[in-house]
Amino acid sequence: MWKMFNTKFPEYAVKESFFRALFNTKFNLVFNALQTDVCSRCLELKSRIKNTRDLNQKQELMTESRIHKLKAKAFFDLLKEEKAEMLTMSYDCQKNLVVPKIPDQQANYKRHFYMYNFAIVVGTSKSLLKKDNVFCYTWKETDKGKGSNEIASAIFDRLQKLNLDNVTDLRLCSYGCRGQNKNLTMITMVCTWLQRAPTHVKSIELVFPVTGHSYIPPDRVFANIEKKIRKKDTIINPQEYLDLFSESGSVQVLGVNWKVYDWQEQVKAHVRATSSLPFKINSCKRVIITKNTKGNVIVQGEPFYKHLIGTAQGICKKGKTFYDINPDEMSTGNRNIKPEKIKNVDELLTGHFGSTWKEEAENLRLQYYRDVLCDENRGNEEVEDIPL
Repeated sequence: MWKMFNTKFPEYAVKESFFRALFNTKFNLVFNALQTDVCSRCLELKSRIKNTRDLNQKQELMTESRIHKLKAKAFFDLLKEEKAEMLTMSYDCQKNLVVPKIPDQQANYKRHFYMYNFAIVVGTSKSLLKKDNVFCYTWKETDKGKGSNEIASAIFDRLQKLNLDNVTDLRLCSYGCRGQNKNLTMITMVCTWLQRAPTHVKSIELVFPVTGHSYIPPDRVFANIEKKIRKKDTIINPQEYLDLFSESGSVQVLGVNWKVYDWQEQVKAHVRATSSLPFKINSCKRVIITKNTKGNVIVQGEPFYKHLIGTAQGICKKGKTFYDINPDEMSTGNRNIKPEKIKNVDELLTGHFGSTWKEEAENLRLQYYRDVLCDENRGNEEVEDIPL
């Protein structure tokens, strides 16, 4: 617009800074990006407030909307809170990244293999995203699933490697996804770690946001990665994803930098059933895990962000303690994949590289696909992870 103005009125020769200042302050115009991923509850309440004619009902809906937004704000207040003795972490899984990523039209109708990226950010929402505080835990679908064992093991690995000098409390913030983050497997892992943690570490708090208001630091990491992915029309080798991840954080590869442990079996053997816990996990906004005066780990579930109404209790079975928990390492690299998916990937590669791609796999950097498709030890059904 500035260029158009100067072209039409060259006698004024207006500077861009002057034109911008005048346009921003003297014209009642606003340009906003289209909204995406808006809270469905907020949209519902906004629509009902707009359409209802009953003044009393309208007032009730407005009050409900305000409370809903205040709860969301309370979570973000905790996420950005900074204390000298407290360390905050947030974590989340990126959407599944497809391999091979090719521009062929048939790719829209075929199954792909997936790359998983689980990002952990050490720091509050105010912290800068750097390679020394962003950790990308990554693995392939053919190596392992994306269930509570994998997520708990990644968090356990990061907790083990943290520098906890002068840290007495930890705060872990994540989505309330029951299958990955908000479950008894994760709580058990955190309790086990705290039981063996340095004596000066007193508590860990798991915090979950209001549904629909859950933008956390890992989402900023994913946005940067996806911006770079969109610039590539073709991604064949999984290593290409690792190279992109490495630009945003420290890459932790499964089997190289970390391992998966069978926490679910330990839950069954040592921890009380979900139905017998003193709180309901699904309704909790916070799960506070502390050490009592005897050094035992106790757990308290809270439905509020700023108030404590629950009672901290042990969750182990009678005669069991968290010292007894010692999960076995799980094997990786031989996960069962559905034959239909293997067939589709083969068809994609054949259509892109030709029918001789397996023979030329070394030159085309397709060894990963050849090894997966030719592995006779893989089963015929894909194994699904069952969260506890």
